[in-house]
Amino acid sequence: MGNLQKVKISTADLVIGMYVSSLDRPWLETPFLFQGFPVKSQEDIDQLRRYCKFVYIDIELGLPPAHKRMELVDIPRATPQHIDAGVGQTGAAQPQRISPLRNEITSHPFIRYETTVSREEELGQAREDYGMMQHAISNILDDIRKAKRPDIPMIKKAISPMIESVLRNPDAFMWLAMMKNRDNYSYNHSLNASVLATNFGRTLGLSKAELIQLAMGALLFDVGKAKLPQDLLNKPARLTPEEFEYAKRHVEFGIKMLEGAEGMTREVMEMASCHHERHDGSGYPRGLQGGAIPPYGKIASIVDCYDAIISQRPYAPAMSPYEAASRLYDWRDMAFQAELVEQFIQSIGIFPTGTLVELSTGQVGVVIAQNRIRRLRPKIMLVLDEKKEKYGHFPIIDLIAETADGQGRKLEIAKSLEPGSHGIDTDEFYL
Repeated sequence: MGNLQKVKISTADLVIGMYVSSLDRPWLETPFLFQGFPVKSQEDIDQLRRYCKFVYIDIELGLPPAHKRMELVDIPRATPQHIDAGVGQTGAAQPQRISPLRNEITSHPFIRYETTVSREEELGQAREDYGMMQHAISNILDDIRKAKRPDIPMIKKAISPMIESVLRNPDAFMWLAMMKNRDNYSYNHSLNASVLATNFGRTLGLSKAELIQLAMGALLFDVGKAKLPQDLLNKPARLTPEEFEYAKRHVEFGIKMLEGAEGMTREVMEMASCHHERHDGSGYPRGLQGGAIPPYGKIASIVDCYDAIISQRPYAPAMSPYEAASRLYDWRDMAFQAELVEQFIQSIGIFPTGTLVELSTGQVGVVIAQNRIRRLRPKIMLVLDEKKEKYGHFPIIDLIAETADGQGRKLEIAKSLEPGSHGIDTDEFYL
């Protein structure tokens, strides 16, 4: 991704005919349908002013500013090198660097978890455990529809094998979570968020008891959406201001569902109540800012946002995992606490599992596992050869071990590709 030349402009100076290409916050925190759109009415301007202090406009696709006080800028899109520099060079957890942050989350000593089995060895057990989680979330949703409170002991039982799997080797469960069919967003979002939160907590060196709280909270923080009308959740168009305000009430609904459930904990309630709060105070429902947001709520907000923007939703296309990680990096110290963003990217990798990439040789593949010592060199399943023809079988290469191809050409990731590039459907690799 190269830099995008844009004009930064206050929303007070917007006029009809401009083309808005970027906001000062994540798109999913607004009712806008597309990531880039022309300003066609005063209603568009009023909505932008309601949610943003400034935006970036594309002067090639729309009207330029009317005066010269606007600043022509190159939006600093995060590159792999930028992100890598931001989160350190080793890829291993660095407790001494994040100790002030960890003190907000836990008083326990940093736990360095070792990978004890290979991804391939873990994959079979992970599939079985993933099925248990699917069954659990299905039962949770059924209970909610029947106005029952979630069965916390049953949820703990369902997530415990997942946590053990992530501790042995996080790549297997991350592969299943990122590569499975994503048609049912509401259903899969809870599962994916739980896996992502557990993987994140592993990187932060949290205790197993704390990982259980993270996994449960992520599984449950969106339960309030079960009380929203399906036609609202599945609306393939921009929500009206009234619809958007009602949709935000899913936080309130979720809190009411979870309160009083047997075995409910403070950490899970923090994640349910604060997963839409934002570091700069722009979130909801309470507009909490910075240190006022509890630690588990901060983690929930990052996990929720990341999985949302890599998912195909009725109102927005899926973003590539690499692009999503780059966006999170751009939003640090605005929507999310910078240190937590950097640690989250460390947990998922510079090229997260599921990212479609093109190599320097022209071959195309999908990232299947991370190398935590050198994050720019993950393990890749090749799909297309250098002529963009599909392989009869899908060879796997580890860029740590393989630095050149059979012809001596340098072997590295040249670029990330958008989902669906070259007609590749990554769902077919959910084995």
